[in-house]
Amino acid sequence: MDSLGASRVGATVVGTSPWARLSYREAEYKRPVILMLGNEAQGLSYEELGICRQQVSIPMVGRRDSLNVGVAGGIVLYEIFARGSAPGKESGMPLPGCTREPGREESGADEV
Repeated sequence: MDSLGASRVGATVVGTSPWARLSYREAEYKRPVILMLGNEAQGLSYEELGICRQQVSIPMVGRRDSLNVGVAGGIVLYEIFARGSAPGKESGMPLPGCTREPGREESGADEV
């Protein structure tokens, strides 16, 4: 991943960092979004953070200073999807692996 590749597709690159001043809730997620997550021990490298147009933090209370990368990714992705900044909303782009329309519930019963 490099900034040139992201700019070619018009993507906003967002990286997570515990030192970022901007909370993931306050960030602007302009589509398409590329979310970069580092590991729990070291996070993203300086080079990777340099690629990011925005750096966001996940505010935490208590004695912990990091989250499992899967949990952190889920938190930020949920925020992106909840705002409609993801495929499948008004863009008309299908969600990967989705065989039905987003927002439509399946009844679980076979149709007759």
